[in-house]
Amino acid sequence: MKRWLLGALVIGLTGCGDRARESTEYAYEEVLPEHEPVNLPVSMNVQDDVRPVSTPSLADAVGPESHYMVMFGYQGRGGVNLPRNSHTYAMFVRAIGEDLTTAALETHVISWLPEDGLVGVGQPVKKGKNYGYEETAAIARRSDFEVRRSYVVRIAPILYERGVARFDDLVDGAASERIRYKMIDDLSARQRVLDGEDGYTNCIHAVSDASIQGSLLQTGTRRGFAASDAVYEYLKVFVREPDRHYDDPLAARLGL
Repeated sequence: MKRWLLGALVIGLTGCGDRARESTEYAYEEVLPEHEPVNLPVSMNVQDDVRPVSTPSLADAVGPESHYMVMFGYQGRGGVNLPRNSHTYAMFVRAIGEDLTTAALETHVISWLPEDGLVGVGQPVKKGKNYGYEETAAIARRSDFEVRRSYVVRIAPILYERGVARFDDLVDGAASERIRYKMIDDLSARQRVLDGEDGYTNCIHAVSDASIQGSLLQTGTRRGFAASDAVYEYLKVFVREPDRHYDDPLAARLGL
């Protein structure tokens, strides 16, 4: 079976969970190898800029476009999965060019956390921030969290477009404080965010609410790898080639 994120159901409070009653229990496919934790590269010069990072040739690129997604999760090591130590985030990628080894790349990362960096169950609604990839990796590295990711999978253009729109909404919403962060969010606050009103969300639903599949995803007590598993499953309808991945050559080019 293809595996990516450890999909064990965890009991207790969510890392970036929700108060809503969980409905159907899903048997999530595990697709991030539990024996292959990812050691994310971290630049010594971590940038605060969370706007898209593009290859220099993007503006002049020609050729067909293709789109990709990578789902990430981190949590404490050794089975200690405290809510404050868990996180779900995702990268959406646009490639322009026939040959993926040289195609121009544009990336958008959704990584929603409190601006002050203090994550906790008892924390009130607070100012949020969409962190960059290297900023997020630096948090995991500094705290020695275990990080895992999905394969680089090809997705339908519509999911990429919705991912970018969600990215823009989070960045702009953080600046205006229309969108804030709360570890234990709820369906009403999430819906207000989607309606363009004041609301809040956690890291898990910051990603999943990029594209609503009938109803808002309810992750219950899942956090860390299990929560990222659930989000991947929720968005899996947009994966174009479920039995194929594009780690070669895109993983290295994306710094994974």
